[in-house]
Amino acid sequence: MQEQDFRTKLNQMVFGVRATALIVKDNRLLVVEDEDGFYTIGGAIQVDEATEDAVVREVKEELGVASRAVQ
Repeated sequence: MQEQDFRTKLNQMVFGVRATALIVKDNRLLVVEDEDGFYTIGGAIQVDEATEDAVVREVKEELGVASRAVQ
C-alpha cells in the first residue's frame, strides 16, 4: 500500500506540508542545489506521521544516513 501524504493540487500548483531538516555543522547550513536553486533536506509529511519521524525518514531517503531529530 502506498503511503498518503499531505499534498493537494489546485489548478497547476501543488501545496503540501513539509518536514525540513536543518543540518548545521561549524555554523554552516547543509543545502542541496538543483536546477531550480537551493533547498534543505526534507519532504512531505505522511498521514499519521510525526514531524520528527518524517525528518528522520527524509534524511535517510535523501542522504542515505541515519539521523535523529532534536529541538
